[in-house]
Amino acid sequence: PVAASEGATFEQAPGALATSNFKHKERAAGELIGVRHANTRAVLEALLEGHLYYRKADKRVFIGVTQEAGLELRDALTLQSAGTADAADFSKIATNNQLRKTLRSALASFDLTAPDAQVRLAAVNEMLRSLDADSISILRARERDEKDTSVRQAVRTGLAIADLNHGDGARGFG
Repeated sequence: PVAASEGATFEQAPGALATSNFKHKERAAGELIGVRHANTRAVLEALLEGHLYYRKADKRVFIGVTQEAGLELRDALTLQSAGTADAADFSKIATNNQLRKTLRSALASFDLTAPDAQVRLAAVNEMLRSLDADSISILRARERDEKDTSVRQAVRTGLAIADLNHGDGARGFG
């Protein structure tokens, strides 16, 4: 169960994404990532895939898929269907390269704790596509906790690559 304070933070975080300022969006995404609410992953994935919109009238955030009749909507907070609406009443929440990188890393980090070893392995492989200080730190922590041999080996391979690419300084990342 999510604590009341976490729920309140989650309820506020998606709305903060409804801005044209990318620094503010990155901060809002960081807050959303930190909450780890049950619906956080779906909102982050929708943002990464270009399916996150806000209603112009009140800045309420929805996950939307373009249909012939407009946007097929799901409420970003509850993930419940919100019907179909005219796309002209909504603005897509845009991303930039830095935000997309942050989102990919965050989604992989969520998946590293999945019960299915194949999901964790795919997450490690996704993180290896663009190793940085944060992903190296996350992988170092995962190496200690990972029980599955193939996932642990992929983590170790990634960390060895990081050590080679960054010299001895890579150890300083974690």
